[in-house]
Amino acid sequence: MKLQTVYIYTITLFSSLAMLSSCIKSTDGFIPKSVSIRYEEKSLADVLAGEKNLTLFNQAFTRLSLAGQLSENTGYTIFAPTDSALNAAGITTQVISSMPVSDLRKLITLHIAIGAVDKPALENTVTGVGLTTLNQDTVPTANNGTTIRVTQIYARLGGSVYLNGDAKGAVKMIIKASNGYIYPISGTIKQFDSRTLLDAIKSDPDLSLYYEAVIIGDSVRQAGLGFEDKSITDVNILENAVSFMPTILAPTNKAFQDAGFNTADDIRQFATSAYVGYDLATGAYFEYSKLDSVLERHVLYRSGNLSANVRIFYSDLLNPAINNGVYNTYFGPGGSLTGIELKFSKPLFFSGSAGDAYVKWTDDATTPLLRIPHDAPGSPPVLNHNLSNGTLIKVDKLFYPAVK
Repeated sequence: MKLQTVYIYTITLFSSLAMLSSCIKSTDGFIPKSVSIRYEEKSLADVLAGEKNLTLFNQAFTRLSLAGQLSENTGYTIFAPTDSALNAAGITTQVISSMPVSDLRKLITLHIAIGAVDKPALENTVTGVGLTTLNQDTVPTANNGTTIRVTQIYARLGGSVYLNGDAKGAVKMIIKASNGYIYPISGTIKQFDSRTLLDAIKSDPDLSLYYEAVIIGDSVRQAGLGFEDKSITDVNILENAVSFMPTILAPTNKAFQDAGFNTADDIRQFATSAYVGYDLATGAYFEYSKLDSVLERHVLYRSGNLSANVRIFYSDLLNPAINNGVYNTYFGPGGSLTGIELKFSKPLFFSGSAGDAYVKWTDDATTPLLRIPHDAPGSPPVLNHNLSNGTLIKVDKLFYPAVK
């Protein structure tokens, strides 16, 4: 009975992933069906206790009595930092013994995902697989209520184990147990910044012209629409983004200035330099402003039939499979303009070299590939921010004029 239950859960996970992959062209690869777990005699807790290089993680696991929280009828995947990884993070035997239980629980439960996920599941994906963890928080709601927020992590294998977009070492061994898998990793998993995309943009002086452009673009689009629809505003998407998790290649002030836009007035003049609204002849389609055509070229991705669980990190831009016509393309704001969407015939094209991602945004052969900057591993985020509702990557280039 135990085997049957876990097997069904694994197939359910991959059925969901297969639905997601149906939006991708067949030439871009596929996600194979998962294999059932080959049961060993020992449970995850027993196996963990016997691993010589996971003693610190096991100490924390034991102190939190997590073995009793792992249901017999559910598979799990543990991404366990090795002893050397925890020591490098300043986590020793003494720290684990003295750390407040609440803090220790937040750290350790982020590394335990519900569902037994094998190697092929993480290797054959374009982006990270969204996994629900045991990490939970009580957060306030309207009317002085509270709700339980469950944390997700995103995992992918591609030369390294990538967790929430960060490389955590090559896979040397995956440990199988009776109720799941253990992946030893070379670092702890980072929580996402709790701010929204809008918070990050508004608070960064280097993105002040980008923020002004977003506000102006929304205003011009709403005026052309003829009625208020906040759901299609970029401000709403940047603040909420509940139906998808965008990745934005955010143009800096230098990017705007290099393109000739030095002030908000320059941007406003550009946005209003041509008609915006439903076409006057038939009313069959909506004519966007030139500013929309430029700004949305920097957004990955938007498509109503893809899951909000998909997130594109900097490390995913190094994966050639990202150029599948779906994840590297923006498909308009939807809402009241669904079916009359802004589309680009030329998606962005990404490539990687020596750990750096590059983007080709124009067919002009004289325009060199743009290197997408990134923060050094382990350093505080300055150029790349993984936020609560998406990813922000700063670039010193405005994709102007846009390629339609």
